[in-house]
Amino acid sequence: MELAATGCYEEAMRNFDIALELRSDFPEALYSRGGVYIATGHYEEAIGNYERALKLRPDFPDAFRNREMVVERLSAVGPTGKETVVHYRDAPSLSQMTKTCSAATSYPRSRP
Repeated sequence: MELAATGCYEEAMRNFDIALELRSDFPEALYSRGGVYIATGHYEEAIGNYERALKLRPDFPDAFRNREMVVERLSAVGPTGKETVVHYRDAPSLSQMTKTCSAATSYPRSRP
């Protein structure tokens, strides 16, 4: 989640995808990937990830709360009734949103 917190969305997404390939029943990875989708304006994908996380772990309050927040965002349409839908469909791709992350990932991590 460190990468997503620093705006390295594309690299964070790759890491979540790898984690889910290794272990498809990993609700925390789905939850975190949902957060990246929210940050990049891809709300339907975020909802899908939160729903998958909740199927795996029904007692996951953060996933439930985030899913409800996104659903509320999508249902809160403006005066034309289309603004929210246009917003998330026209959201930039992950690669357009991603900062240069080489500096953030090039430092060796300290070991606990």
